[in-house]
Amino acid sequence: MRLRRKWVTNEILESNGLRVPRSVMFNIFEASEDEIRGYVERIGYPLVVKPNTGSVGRGVFIDLRTWREVQDSLRLLEKMEVNDVIMQSHHDGADLRVLVIGNQVIGAARRLPANVTGDGVHTIGELIQAKNRMRRRNPFLSKGAIKMDHEIERCLREQRFKVDSIPASEEHVYLRKVANASAGGDVVDVTEELPEDIKSAAVKAVSVMPNIVIAGVDILHDAPSGNYVIIEMNRRPHIGLNMYPTSGIGADVPRAFVDFFFPASRRREGGADSILRFDPSPIRRLLLSRASDAVSVSPLPDHRFPFRRLYAFEGAKDGALVTPAQETEVLAAAASRKLSGRLRRRSDRIELIVAGLRESSVQKLVGVVTAILGLGVTNTRTWRGVLTQGFFVEQSLVGTSRVK
Repeated sequence: MRLRRKWVTNEILESNGLRVPRSVMFNIFEASEDEIRGYVERIGYPLVVKPNTGSVGRGVFIDLRTWREVQDSLRLLEKMEVNDVIMQSHHDGADLRVLVIGNQVIGAARRLPANVTGDGVHTIGELIQAKNRMRRRNPFLSKGAIKMDHEIERCLREQRFKVDSIPASEEHVYLRKVANASAGGDVVDVTEELPEDIKSAAVKAVSVMPNIVIAGVDILHDAPSGNYVIIEMNRRPHIGLNMYPTSGIGADVPRAFVDFFFPASRRREGGADSILRFDPSPIRRLLLSRASDAVSVSPLPDHRFPFRRLYAFEGAKDGALVTPAQETEVLAAAASRKLSGRLRRRSDRIELIVAGLRESSVQKLVGVVTAILGLGVTNTRTWRGVLTQGFFVEQSLVGTSRVK
């Protein structure tokens, strides 16, 4: 809970020797104008003003260089009904989100404010629409479309642009100052080139926070000078930011989470483990139905299903081919032999995908399925696709009576 209050986070970091901006916190409705002017003089321009609590960049105003800009930002925060406000020194540099799990940096991304690049043909409004179409194809960025507002209008005025202006080819037009993906910003994966001192600072920042083992550490890094400051920490970081960047590979964050909390279940580095999956849907339905408060999941066997095969049964008719009792028989036969796979329909063909330790145990299940379907195996091949742990029968095959 510590990280919800940015001021407390800042104090803990500073007390442990980590670099943070010069900061002061005050109640926006209680502080007088003279007091606020005193804070401005103590910290010095340029300034950042933001709420003590909050996320996704809401209410954050950066690079304020005049008293008028400070006043305008505070009025907007008042309208947002923000009470406690943090004022701190503004620092230039790359805006980095470093994801730390335990004592390890899992991924790092550079965040860029919303922007478009001119082509000499299209207006800024049209370029924004095109970029939003591109963002919709990204699982994470699709949630943060670029939307026109007073901030974008202000940024365009500063660059002497309007929405219907046509920027020159390769001309860069920034639309916001805050680098936030949820507000239309870009994300560039920089995990491999992250300096060691930045990694160490991020890991230490997490280690000094009480009861925190996972956090997104936000750092401003000035590469030419090597200077950096930690500006915020997020105890519930958006992992999609590090998984699905605008450019770069992205980190396998779910794997890092599972490996950290369940070290005994670490995935092996071989190819077989890379195409093993677990389907949570049946368990989710069971829990949502309140039929059970807890479900124990069987651990993966050490052998990782070395024998994997697909058996095809041609000539299947439409409709149900298996009664509920026969479905239970198939599931019991697979469970007793600790097999995984599925029985599914593909057009007029039924496919049995099955995997286990050895061929003999798999063949016994093939015999059970063959007898129930009344069809013979017409084709077989090694299965090299994704394998789901557990055995499932496609429900389109199951009915109250056998269809002849």
